[in-house]
Amino acid sequence: MLLNATSPVFPTVSSEVADDPLVSLKVPAIMFTSGVFGNSLAIFVLLRAPKEHRTSAFYRLVGALAATDLFGTCVTSPITLIVYANNLQWVGGTPVCNFHSFMLSFAGMSTVLMIGVMAIERFISVLMPYFYENHITKERAQLSILGVWTFATLIAFAPVIGLGKNVIQYPGSWCFFSFTCTEVKNQIIPFTFAFTGLAVVSTTIFSNIFVTVSLVRLRGRCIQSVRRKCTGELQMVVLLLGIIVVFTTCWGPILIRILINQIRKQQVDLRADLYAIRLASFNQILDPWIYILFRKELLIKPMVFLKTWMQNQCASMAGVEVTKAPTNADRKCVSNLCNPENSFNLVPLIDNNQVGNTVPDKLKREAA
Repeated sequence: MLLNATSPVFPTVSSEVADDPLVSLKVPAIMFTSGVFGNSLAIFVLLRAPKEHRTSAFYRLVGALAATDLFGTCVTSPITLIVYANNLQWVGGTPVCNFHSFMLSFAGMSTVLMIGVMAIERFISVLMPYFYENHITKERAQLSILGVWTFATLIAFAPVIGLGKNVIQYPGSWCFFSFTCTEVKNQIIPFTFAFTGLAVVSTTIFSNIFVTVSLVRLRGRCIQSVRRKCTGELQMVVLLLGIIVVFTTCWGPILIRILINQIRKQQVDLRADLYAIRLASFNQILDPWIYILFRKELLIKPMVFLKTWMQNQCASMAGVEVTKAPTNADRKCVSNLCNPENSFNLVPLIDNNQVGNTVPDKLKREAA
């Protein structure tokens, strides 16, 4: 279902669309609620972070990502919900279609580029800590953010001025630039969007892999006396691998779908395109939880509570009486029984001003 926004023909709901379980008001409603809640909570957490964190380059990037995701969700989702409530009859005509397409393109491209910039920032902070210390500042982070938003604006605005065209996409609930164009000028934006996105995804994957390999090697060289400090690097490895999986899974399908459809100049699978765009939107829901809300500071209290509970259980099974104020001998006994020091590995957000802060100076110099 492709409807030209310049002369819109509003769709009627066929029985096939009505019976499609994927086409339901519940899906965008749940995604809208989750996106607003997660990103609002993330911004609140960022605002309450220590001052030295709020002024760091990484936190500026994370804050911009959360603000962009929240803004995009709040602006685009209500239109989709209204269309669903209107029995999938588009409302507002061409102006609303152009606006909806602009915001989807802007928010999507901004999110992709912001995550790519954050991956590069982490790459520099780990592999080039001295360069990072001297050259990566909050001012340059702000310039990067402005550059991301500017580029995303140009991409999103191009169809409005005739370089491409915005169309109502299946099942009639969202507008996006057409990726089945036959005219060369209208193919520029689909190919630019897809190739830029795939380049950023590839850069993010390779950057995080290099950082992961470096951290694993660094941990292997840690001597026993500094093993605990190197545990933070292992936690970071888990986070980076999680970012690779989530980012690639959410954005890879829509970028590939755009390329396939544009090369063939026809939409091969309408439902696959709908699945792909929802996966990309789902990334905006996951972002705040991955980058902000799974921080060590926010997880440490429940984890400490769980550790204490397990220590008490171990002590009870061993016949050690655990009081509100256990003796040093009891603590030592429980520690030997349960070995709590190795029981849990918290997976924090990379929320320190520099990753290199957790690495001993001697090892920093060797890694450099």
